[in-house]
Formats: sequence, C-alpha cells, structure tokens
Amino acid sequence: YQRRVRGVRKRHQSLNVNRYFILQKKRFFGRMKTGKMWKQLLEIALEKNKEDVTSSYFQLATVQKDGKPSNRTVVFRGFQNKNSISFVTHLHSKKIEDMNMNKYGEICWYFKNTREQFRLSGILEYIDSSNQNEDLLRSRIEAWQRLSDATRKQFYWPTPGTPRVTNEKAFDPVTPNKDDPLSTFCLVMLHPNTVDHLVLTTNLRCLFLLDKEKNEWKC
Repeated sequence: YQRRVRGVRKRHQSLNVNRYFILQKKRFFGRMKTGKMWKQLLEIALEKNKEDVTSSYFQLATVQKDGKPSNRTVVFRGFQNKNSISFVTHLHSKKIEDMNMNKYGEICWYFKNTREQFRLSGILEYIDSSNQNEDLLRSRIEAWQRLSDATRKQFYWPTPGTPRVTNEKAFDPVTPNKDDPLSTFCLVMLHPNTVDHLVLTTNLRCLFLLDKEKNEWKC
C-alpha cells in the first residue's frame, strides 16, 4: 500500500513539473507572438541587469587566419542600424586582423541577475577613417564622442600586441579632441543573422533566424 502511495505521489509530482514547464513555454512563446523578438528581449535583459556593471561586457569570438578561434571580452557601445551590436577597437588590434581574413564572428553575452544567455552570430564590419559612407562615419564620430577621456587616450597608445615600450609617458598622452577621432579608432558592428537565447531559470531556449530574402526574423 505504501509503495502505491509513493508511486501516486511521484506521478503527481511529475505531472506538476510538466504542467509548470508547459505553462512557462506558453508564456515564453506568447511573448514571441506579441512582437518581442530577440532585440526586445536583449533590451529587457540590459534593463533588468543595469545595476551590474559587468552586464555591458560580452565575449567576442573571431576566426584567425589559421582557422583557430580567438576570443576576448569587449564593451557594448549600443545598437547601430537598428539591430547591429557595436563596440570599439584599435585599428591595429588582433580583432581587425582577424576580420580582414574572415568576416564572421560570434558574441556570447551572459546576464547573471536574470540568468540568461544570448549568442549572436553574423557578419563583422569595422568603420575607420577611410570609410566612404557618410552615415557610418557619423556613427563613428558619435561613438568617439561618447567615450571618456581616459578611453580616448588609449588610442594614442603603442600598437597592441607589440612588446611593451619602456617609456611610460607613451601611456599618458595628451587628451584627444573629442570631436575628431584618431585614425587608430574603429567602430565595429556585428550584424547578426542568428540569435540563440537561453533562459536558465526555465530551461527554455529560442533560436531566432534571419530570413535574408524577406529581411524578417523568425523564431
């Protein structure tokens, strides 16, 4: 008799768990039907995690010329062209070298307060002073203006990846003009075509794919 009772309890517990996950799935995909696609979900995550200073950092993976991956942490600098993720870098950095060989990249972005992860993969594009597109050059200037003086000074520093110079004054240059980006300054954008969103609190995952012909996102 006791074994039968335990068995009934286990079945009820299993049903309750299944009902919970079904309800969570309905809620999650209900949000998709109301128009909350990946960008809206990412904006919500940024808002809910804004008290955590690390929420603006994400990992960027690129492909080296030997085919091996290269990964590093960069700082989110806002959205560009509606859905593109932007950050900044030095013209002579390893990232630019990788992009010149292979334009594909992937971002991995984890928000610890809400326990969710976004993986965004797509095409990387960088804008330097030689770019001929006026709108992109304007975006580059605006990104430069939003930086702190301390960050702008870093673009005067010696070339990244080279042996450290002995003259410490090289790391304390004059403050650059905030309206005139240095030639070493690059605005970089990742134009995503795939976004993988995982919510660990519910174990729900949604894969967003860009239909390039219709220019529409589907989940």
